[in-house]
Amino acid sequence: MRQLATAGMIALGILMSVPASAAFTGYYSLTGPNWTTTLTGDPPAGGAPVGVDITGAPSSLALTGGDFGCNTATVDDCTVQFTISSQNSAFLFHWEYESQDLLGPSGDPFGYLLNSSLVQLTDDSGSSSQSGDAVVFLHAGDSFGFYLACGDCNLGSASATISAFAVPEPGSLALLAVALAGAGMTRRRVGRGRAATL
Repeated sequence: MRQLATAGMIALGILMSVPASAAFTGYYSLTGPNWTTTLTGDPPAGGAPVGVDITGAPSSLALTGGDFGCNTATVDDCTVQFTISSQNSAFLFHWEYESQDLLGPSGDPFGYLLNSSLVQLTDDSGSSSQSGDAVVFLHAGDSFGFYLACGDCNLGSASATISAFAVPEPGSLALLAVALAGAGMTRRRVGRGRAATL
């Protein structure tokens, strides 16, 4: 256990020192043509006040989930998604989540998408306010983005803000991967699993 904690601290230190370039500029500009907003379910993404807010560009973006009912089967059916075809092999980002749902965060999960698989970052049993930092490894051409889902899409909506979105420089990725593997943080479940976060 102590070795895992030590490895986690090393990984966190490396994460904080990894050279990175700003990612919400150039190809990843939030005001450019490369990002796609998709609303799934009936009504789309659970209805108003759903949407993607890029007024914080280039520093941040925000997703707001629906609160007007969802007539489909599962908690992940009514989603707002914001995706892009990646040109890089890793991303770092910070996220902050807030649920207004009277039932708590379990009905309004937030996370990222990787090639249509939803990887949940929020904790269903956690507080209504959550935050964290994540590292995602992928390949150029992969579809990557963020999602916010709602189950009943009622009793209050949720929102998530993504900031400090960056692309590590290629030379630092191997060192970061080794540190994260040592900390047991590189596992990824397919489907609606939880991502490894720092």
